[in-house]
Amino acid sequence: MIKSYTQKNVDIKVKLLLVIFLSFFTLGVKAQKEVAITKQYLNENTAKYNLSLSDVSEMKVSSEYLSPTTGWYHIYFNQTFEQVEVYNGLLSVTLKDNKVAFAANSFIPFITSKIPANKIATLNTDVALQKAAADIGIANLDVSKIKELIKANLDNGKLSKVVYEDKQLSNEKIEVKLYWLPIENNVGEKINTNLVLTWNVKLVTKDGQHSWNIHVDANTGNIVQKKDDVIHCDFGKPEHGKHNEICTDENVLDAVTSPTANGYNVFDYPLEAPTFGARTIVTNPYTRFLPATMGPGTTNGWHNDGTTDYIYTRGNNVWAKDDLANNDEVTIGSYPSSATLDFNYPYTLGTATAAANLNACIT
Repeated sequence: MIKSYTQKNVDIKVKLLLVIFLSFFTLGVKAQKEVAITKQYLNENTAKYNLSLSDVSEMKVSSEYLSPTTGWYHIYFNQTFEQVEVYNGLLSVTLKDNKVAFAANSFIPFITSKIPANKIATLNTDVALQKAAADIGIANLDVSKIKELIKANLDNGKLSKVVYEDKQLSNEKIEVKLYWLPIENNVGEKINTNLVLTWNVKLVTKDGQHSWNIHVDANTGNIVQKKDDVIHCDFGKPEHGKHNEICTDENVLDAVTSPTANGYNVFDYPLEAPTFGARTIVTNPYTRFLPATMGPGTTNGWHNDGTTDYIYTRGNNVWAKDDLANNDEVTIGSYPSSATLDFNYPYTLGTATAAANLNACIT
């Protein structure tokens, strides 16, 4: 009996693995087909999109998906030269009925003519990290505390990315990745674009007030470009008036309806603000973006990070909560929670309603 039971389970596992394999194989074949159609179309329309044949041949797929609502296939490509990505060099294509219906790109045209003579990075990634740290005012790092977590190479063997941990700089992981960075220069009335090989250093400061995106020349160590991805806004102090009116039902944008499992009461897309329309309860919104066979997003929902299920507004990409203390979570904020994933809270339009609207706004 034990032998029979064991053999049966082995057969089930084999069949299950075969189904999974065939599913991935089918998706892979479809993806290859769509990519081939796209490349053929672009090769036949290089002039229209200001591309060269080598631009098309060297680009690589960044992401792709089939829209379950329209049946259209969307593919996003990164521009590369000798396998190194061009920073923000993107091309998007939409296919309908196995034909390209739309294409747009921000590729650097005829990229081979823009490449500098020195095409090899001579600066070490840890030195690039130190250069970036010095540029934001953190010098004399203890190199022994810089821990290398991940290292990735291109198919040609060249180093493409290193992920570090350095508690001197950040509580988050620090990524250093190789890119071709386009630099625009004005020459008379024309704008010329040159490319610089850089190590792109991404680090979030320990206080969370800055998320630096710094490009360090991969040969000279000079800072080529620096941007803060955290936008700081100050709208000043609002003028307040004192009113004795009592909030009535006319001020309530919508009533709290009966709970819907795994639903969110929101101003659904494409509504941009409460003045554009009323809220509605949206159930399983993630199913709009990918069919069930295309990834964990449709099976885990938005309340799972790959290992843990949550009953509050946290998932694999976002943990939504308040920062009323305005100290970037030094004081831990609150967040709505629901054992049945019913995020359905009242929302009132009017003055002095912020506290009562908090859960609805976070949702």
